[in-house]
Amino acid sequence: MTIKLTVTRLKCLNQQCTRRTFSGCASNEIVKKARRTSRVAEIVRLLGHSTGGRPAERLLGCFGMVVSDDTVLRCLKSRSATPSATALRVVGIDDWSWRRGQTYGTIRGYA
Repeated sequence: MTIKLTVTRLKCLNQQCTRRTFSGCASNEIVKKARRTSRVAEIVRLLGHSTGGRPAERLLGCFGMVVSDDTVLRCLKSRSATPSATALRVVGIDDWSWRRGQTYGTIRGYA
C-alpha cells in the first residue's frame, strides 16, 4: 500500500532564522519513521493479544496486512512495557516442598 501525503510547507520570514522552510503537522495517525499507521498497529496488537503470534499472522494475511509472528509479538511486548495505572497487591507467590509429600513452604511478596 502506498499512502500519498500532502504536507503544507511554510516559509520563515525571520532573517536570523537558520531554517528557511518548515513543514506543517501531519495527522495523529502518522508516526514519524513508522512502518504502519497507529490504526493498523492497534489492529495488529489486538489480534495478537486475542489469538497469539502465528494465528494473528495468518489472520492478518487474510486481511492484506502482511506481518510476521515475531512482529505481532514485538508489538505486544512494546505495549506491555508501559506501566499500568493500577498498583499490584501481590508481586509473587512461590511454593516448594521441604520433604516430598510432607512439609511445604510458601513465600508471598506484597507491594
